[in-house]
Amino acid sequence: MNEETRDDVTTTMNHYQGKEGRKMENENSKIKSESLKNRVLVVDDQYGIRILIKEILKKDGIEALLASNGAQALDVLSRKKPKLVLLDMRIPGMSGVDILKKIKEISPATVVMIMTAYGDDAMISEAKKNGAVAYFPKPFDINELLHAVHHALFGSISKKSDRSL
Repeated sequence: MNEETRDDVTTTMNHYQGKEGRKMENENSKIKSESLKNRVLVVDDQYGIRILIKEILKKDGIEALLASNGAQALDVLSRKKPKLVLLDMRIPGMSGVDILKKIKEISPATVVMIMTAYGDDAMISEAKKNGAVAYFPKPFDINELLHAVHHALFGSISKKSDRSL
């Protein structure tokens, strides 16, 4: 191979690698921006529940933000802008319905699903009236919760779901 041909090959390779490099950067940037949308705020006063949900979501590449009370939840919501909130309805200091109302004031587009061990019809109805889209009675099936989280983050929640409100 003469020197001129070698230069042409080198130029072509550099050009191709440059395009591919930019393509990879764009794809990585897109993935990064998409992952910012995949934040879930888990609000529960029970440490074990928060950690369990966080670990399950982490395995699916979903970032879990944690809060143990209403004030923390509203602070995290304001700063981190999660797409979804999993909200325990019985938290010391502020009722779940009050937290839900504040969430919807701060970020109306945020999807809220409630979790509760005390699922009376009046509370569930009040949560639905204030914007909750699904509920999960405790103890909940983690696979069912994960399925609903995926629908909320990556598609629409089916109205046929047993947990849809």
